[in-house]
Parts: sequence; C-alpha cells; structure tokens
Amino acid sequence: MFVLPHTASIGRLEATIQSYRAVEQGLSIFRCGSWAPSTVWDPYHQIFGYKYNLGSGTFTAEIPLRKHVSTIYSAVGNLWAYICCAFAIVSLILVIAPKNYVDKWFDTIESRLLRRSGPSRRSENGSGSALPTSTTQESA
Repeated sequence: MFVLPHTASIGRLEATIQSYRAVEQGLSIFRCGSWAPSTVWDPYHQIFGYKYNLGSGTFTAEIPLRKHVSTIYSAVGNLWAYICCAFAIVSLILVIAPKNYVDKWFDTIESRLLRRSGPSRRSENGSGSALPTSTTQESA
C-alpha cells in the first residue's frame, strides 16, 4: 500500500482530469479544492481561472455563459463501455463453457445465417463452383 504524505498532492492531475470532463460533457466546470488547485474550464479546453492552494483564501473567476456544446460523448454516452462489457461476458462464457456446447452453438448460428442468405449461386448452376460455367461446342 502506498500512502501519499499530506504535502504530496495529486491535485494538478485531478485538475487536468476535470478539464477533460469539461470537453467531454460540453459544459463549463468549476473545480474547487481547498488544498489542491481550484480551476475553471470551458468546453473548448480553455482555462478561465487557476489558484493552486485556496486554503482559507478566496477565488474569483469570470465564467462565460455558453450553451451546451454537443459532443460525441453526449450523443453516444457509455455505449462503447457497454459493448466492451458484453464482449468480455461472451468471451468469458466461451472460455468456461464446454467445447461441445460452443461447437453446437456456432453450428446453429452458421446454419441460421446460411438459411437467411437464400439460394447460392452454387445451387443455381448445379456445379461445385460459384463461377458461371460456359459450354463450348466443337464443330465437326
């Protein structure tokens, strides 16, 4: 276990993380820290105020009033995280499940996909090749 002494602060890192949250959410963020940096960030990653150690003092900053900025995160949200979690769960199930169940499952999926694709070119021309066949006649 690693314990930081009181004088060692990760406040600058926390303040930087808040700047990314402002951009991610499309909002202005005011972060107040008594023994860490107090900062004001806007959604365009501009800093409007910074004071390293507020302690018992005061901190004043002018925050421009802006409308919410549309971002990819505000539209999609945590979709990528949900996709990763679903993939991890399916992968875990495939690792834990016995091989014969997994093979049966994949065979079922493959047969359903083949049924949905309809008749193939292979069955249309009757040959084993998917390429069209040509017939040539020799004249005698």
